[in-house]
Amino acid sequence: MEKILAAYRKASRQWCATTNKLAQVRQRGRKRTMVG
Repeated sequence: MEKILAAYRKASRQWCATTNKLAQVRQRGRKRTMVG
């Protein structure tokens, strides 16, 4: 996974927006598992 993200980081200029989206999705998933 890290290698994929590293390669994507080099290729993408919108990396900040992408990482923010990933963080939001992870938080959503975490909350759901904690509550459920």
